[in-house]
Amino acid sequence: MKDSLCPVYYGTGERYMTFGNRYQSGEGKYLYYENQLNYWRPDNTGADFPRISISSGVNGNNNKAGSTFWMRNASYLRLKDLQLSYDFKYKYLKKCDWLQTCRVNLSGSNLFHYFRCYKFFDPETSSTSGDGYPVQKSLFNWCNNRFYREEYI
Repeated sequence: MKDSLCPVYYGTGERYMTFGNRYQSGEGKYLYYENQLNYWRPDNTGADFPRISISSGVNGNNNKAGSTFWMRNASYLRLKDLQLSYDFKYKYLKKCDWLQTCRVNLSGSNLFHYFRCYKFFDPETSSTSGDGYPVQKSLFNWCNNRFYREEYI
């Protein structure tokens, strides 16, 4: 066996997603997430979101008007899987009379991602309101060994 490094990348190029109702409502009572506090006000003119309102009446629904403002580039690149293996060579094991082979493996899923809308939602989830579970990261390691049996020594 040889040493190996096997990455698997996953993603999409030209893709856009529209914010869900929780982001578009614009009413102060619907501020669920910390990033929604970055709304327009005179001291924050470079905000992510328009000004909030007290109620949906009297211009309060202006934020729900159809607009490309609510669309975000959801193209992304994710390191979906990574496997790393190292095979200890015979020259390292020849002094060990009870171990014939030793191979160490490390595997991980969803270890790295790059996407522009990361602070609002994960483009692989179905929710655009920020309430979906993110894709979980996982890490595994294991070791394959072959031991000498006494009758073969």
